Amino acid sequence: MRFPFAFVVGLSLVAGAAYAEPPVPIRLGEAHAQADTSDFGQGWRMALDEINQAAGVLGRPLEVVAVDVQAGAARPADISLLFDGNPDDALALQTSHQAAAWRLPYLAGRAQTDRLIWQEGNRYTFRLPPSTRMRIAALAPRALALRQKRWALVYTASQRGQEEAATFASMMTAFQSKTEIVSRLAVAPGQVDAGLLRAIDESRPQALLLALDGPDLAAFARLMRAQPQADLLPAVLTHGEDLPGPAPAGWIAATHGDSDSQAAFASAYQARTGRLPTLPALQGYIALQSLAQALRVAQSTDAEKLADALQGLALDTPLGPIQYRKIDHQSTMGLFVGAGEGQESPHYVDGSRLQLPDPVAYRMRDLSKPPRPASTAPAPPTQEAAPAPPAYDVSRFASGGAALPAWPD
Repeated sequence: MRFPFAFVVGLSLVAGAAYAEPPVPIRLGEAHAQADTSDFGQGWRMALDEINQAAGVLGRPLEVVAVDVQAGAARPADISLLFDGNPDDALALQTSHQAAAWRLPYLAGRAQTDRLIWQEGNRYTFRLPPSTRMRIAALAPRALALRQKRWALVYTASQRGQEEAATFASMMTAFQSKTEIVSRLAVAPGQVDAGLLRAIDESRPQALLLALDGPDLAAFARLMRAQPQADLLPAVLTHGEDLPGPAPAGWIAATHGDSDSQAAFASAYQARTGRLPTLPALQGYIALQSLAQALRVAQSTDAEKLADALQGLALDTPLGPIQYRKIDHQSTMGLFVGAGEGQESPHYVDGSRLQLPDPVAYRMRDLSKPPRPASTAPAPPTQEAAPAPPAYDVSRFASGGAALPAWPD
């Protein structure tokens, strides 16, 4: 039996379509990969599913894989973009150096150190959350309005805590010349106890900066609530989102809050996970949406074209529109500021209002320097550990690179 030529050709085309290869995924690398159940991980996975259900990007699905970013690791050949959700500033700086050595665009999803975009910034590193300076700038007007001269700085003994305390002291003394920092108390993890309260009391402060986070901030709040009301000092918190409940009366906090623009995201996240979204969940969601938008703008998976696309990249988010500023690669994502129990609900402060002007930021970021290479030297031999430092100590932290200028009017 002979079949018409057109019928045979048509049949072969149908068969070919049925067995066509699916499009190759565009791979994104997650550094310091977190558990699937982490809030940051739940956030970016929700964004990933939404993007892929809408046909992906450039006609291809997105896929996220874990990436080893240890110094000396080989560049992953099939990764187009790199991101992470670890809040540790030191790890973010190491990842930034490795990304620069690989010439692979990297988006820091949670770290906030100013060094990431200024003193150690590079062409390939971008940052989503507000920087340390932006966070302190949101709080400084409220701190100055307290009109207290004697301040005690209580902060986590980490790069982030030290940087927050140093930036707060610099900003307060620049605007209020009679400000006196009467004590700087660096708190080792898990060391918030009555001894810390005694150390604070000895310096007789009129107000506190609390640059604590996580369980340490919750423990400090419990201790303060147990004190007589008359003994409570006004306080400024850099991470109020880590409090288990409302801040005590008289406390001012940078935090995470609700807004009408977040309603759809919050509803979808709750339906997916059974719980309300946290700040890390929102950051994970926006981070992956940012990378997808960079791919759309670049219309390519080429690293150099993606680095160009991320400079000035604009997108809509559950918090409203944000943009990654060309001059220093910092996004305009903002934060919420509110006061303690029954005083003031958190309100959103747009990040574009908190950033340094372009000329000042340019001086902070020397783009003429070549990218800092990731170290490939072998680790030094292990030495006997030095005695542990006391839990409370005066910080000798000093930011390297260019000196931080006074916050401009």
